Amino acid sequence: MALLIGFNRQRHGRSTATPRRRPTRVAVVAAVVLSLVSCTRLGGGDSKTIDVLIGLNATYLQKQQQYFSTISKEFQQQTGYRVTFRTFTSSSDEQQQLQSAVISGSGPDVFALGTTFIPTAYATGAFHVLSDAEWKELGGRSQFVKQQLAMSGPSQDKQIGVPYATQPFVMAYNTEMFRKAGISGPPQTWTEFIDDAKRLSGNGVYGVSTDPSDGFDPWKYIWMFTLQSGGQLISADHTKALLGSKQVVDAASFWFDWFTKYKIVDPKAVSWQGPSSLSAFAAGKSAMQLMVSAATIPTLDSSAIKGKYAYAPMPTIPYGRTSLPPGGKAAGTIVSGQDYAIAEYSKKKDAALQLIKFLTRPKQQLLATKTFGDIPGNADAASQAIEANPRLKAFMAAEPKAVPTTFTGAWGTLQIALGTAVSQTLPSLTHGSYSRSTLASRLSQISTQVQSALDEQRKAEKAAH
Repeated sequence: MALLIGFNRQRHGRSTATPRRRPTRVAVVAAVVLSLVSCTRLGGGDSKTIDVLIGLNATYLQKQQQYFSTISKEFQQQTGYRVTFRTFTSSSDEQQQLQSAVISGSGPDVFALGTTFIPTAYATGAFHVLSDAEWKELGGRSQFVKQQLAMSGPSQDKQIGVPYATQPFVMAYNTEMFRKAGISGPPQTWTEFIDDAKRLSGNGVYGVSTDPSDGFDPWKYIWMFTLQSGGQLISADHTKALLGSKQVVDAASFWFDWFTKYKIVDPKAVSWQGPSSLSAFAAGKSAMQLMVSAATIPTLDSSAIKGKYAYAPMPTIPYGRTSLPPGGKAAGTIVSGQDYAIAEYSKKKDAALQLIKFLTRPKQQLLATKTFGDIPGNADAASQAIEANPRLKAFMAAEPKAVPTTFTGAWGTLQIALGTAVSQTLPSLTHGSYSRSTLASRLSQISTQVQSALDEQRKAEKAAH
């Protein structure tokens, strides 16, 4: 299961879909294992219970448990099926539970997966491909936020993920600080961003807070800056890793320069993860924070800056430019969200499909929004949520600029490799500097790792044919 190891954050109905080809070595192994376990009828469990694996929400632990209880009670009243939720606490925990389920053919009936996890999950061959009839049972694809469907599968006829949360990333900014500094609004280009952040830095306050030690965010910055400059992390035909290219080196360098060249970030932020970065912004210690989702609203509304902050799409014009360069993409955010997927080994696919239908209806979607702050994956529910909370408009304004990440099972290797390259640079940043040549060397090295993953995937695809 090498392809699954190290992946980050991120079904129902009868198995009527045409079996898909297993695109990776992982999938070939999984296919053999699943065929064996199906003969021994593993994974049955309680015939009136649907098991769901979902990420633990450390910010809203008590609320999440109450949400689980409410969902299970209401679904049981409607269908007779009880719902049990098991949680994972980290990406490695998620991987371990997924791998265990794939190998044994026994485990959760439904998995909650982040959009960037879908390609790796699909590559295992262990998830049910939804038929057109099953999508119709769910209310049709048009029921869901359009951009989110771009990461449900490699093509419309090979979709495994049903969107239940839309999580585009935007920037948050302190409106009071902007007003006092004479800045009329959020930056539209990265040049404006740097200029504004410099003006906003001083007296123990910094222009922006960021989280280079986070387990999920670092690769997103490098991806965003690379695409906006006209580069790619993986070639369009999914055959070549490009992490050693000048555009990628420039992208990583621009982010690190916030610490060393522009000095717009608290030096202590080198060790920060997402919660620490958010805490600094919420305490008024920074004027901007990037890569935030709507789930930050409850935290900020109970903080010292309540009523003094707003959201806006992140800039899409590279530093030093006034427009996108040739080949550049206005990539303001990845297509980010959460999907439900049905395990292929589940013998309760019909009931699992009904659960996903239940969970993606407006009533339950709005309950999840009220509980956790995320925007619904159901388009009608998303509209209702925005009407009830105008702050969400900034997130949905960013959604049309959401760009799908490359749909390849090697994406997990890429994310972890980029995270490693960033972490190796952090000790230098702690001392206020870094070596661009060393960074370029590291990126070339990890590009070789990603290339190996891509090559292995192509070999497996040929074998599957």
